[in-house]
Amino acid sequence: MKLGVERWRARVRYLRSHVLGRSDAPPGRNLADSLSTVLFPSDCRVCREPLLRASRVPVCDACRGLLVPQTISMCALCGEALGFESLRLEDAPLCRVCRFSPPPFTQAVAFGEYTGALREMVGLFKFERVAVLSRLLGEKLAEEVRQMPGLSRNAIVVPVPLFRNRLTERGFNQSLLLAEQVVRVLNGRYNFRLRIADALHRVKSTENQYLLTPRQRRQNLRGAFAVRDKAAIAEKDILLIDDIYTTGATARECARILRREGAASARVATLARTQRDVAVPWTGLTTSQQSIAGTGSLQQNQGLI
Repeated sequence: MKLGVERWRARVRYLRSHVLGRSDAPPGRNLADSLSTVLFPSDCRVCREPLLRASRVPVCDACRGLLVPQTISMCALCGEALGFESLRLEDAPLCRVCRFSPPPFTQAVAFGEYTGALREMVGLFKFERVAVLSRLLGEKLAEEVRQMPGLSRNAIVVPVPLFRNRLTERGFNQSLLLAEQVVRVLNGRYNFRLRIADALHRVKSTENQYLLTPRQRRQNLRGAFAVRDKAAIAEKDILLIDDIYTTGATARECARILRREGAASARVATLARTQRDVAVPWTGLTTSQQSIAGTGSLQQNQGLI
């Protein structure tokens, strides 16, 4: 089977380079190129294996199957992975940051951990401008949002905005594309009545957050956002949509501004979230049961019982 696939790939490359790629190609070259895309699909952009069927989304079925939700114990407020030191006997365990500095949002959820296939697809979507991935990724996020406790079916959806130069450079706001898919899925399949509002805008350019410390990220974002339409958010429940949750600096700052300007509440949903390496896997037990069981396992590992 592997040999057959390799022969197929070799033939595709030959036809593309020697027939369809010729400089003296006839006037119908565009039609031929389109036909070649159907007859000879390109490789998967994640695993580099050949796509065995034509699709607008350049990701194979196997890699799509690797998009799975998180199955770890998480902070009830921000979604941070919890180690044993953060588990408590209460029903809503919190991470250390949220215990000492509660966020201005009610809850933050993320579909998956920012690693593996999901990280690759976010990179394709965001940095290589494969905008068509917004449908696949947005549908995954929509299913996570659907399960958010207490989310109003009439919530106002606010995408995290880009500064104008970044928007011009990229050509689209990835958070807006994800938000549109979330609204499409939840309104169309589950009778939500969500509405997107262009209520928040970025008023200053900021440094890339990637190499900044958590403190530097917070300082970097101070004064970066403003509400452009107070009437759209006044006394409304807000669902803030972004692509990646890293330290939470962006989510906290946006939620703070929205609440300050009159929003009744703010919840956050992101496609991916960075997590700590040490986390307690979800066992199917309730939080209290899981805490007790986890403590027992830890003591056993330490030779205490």
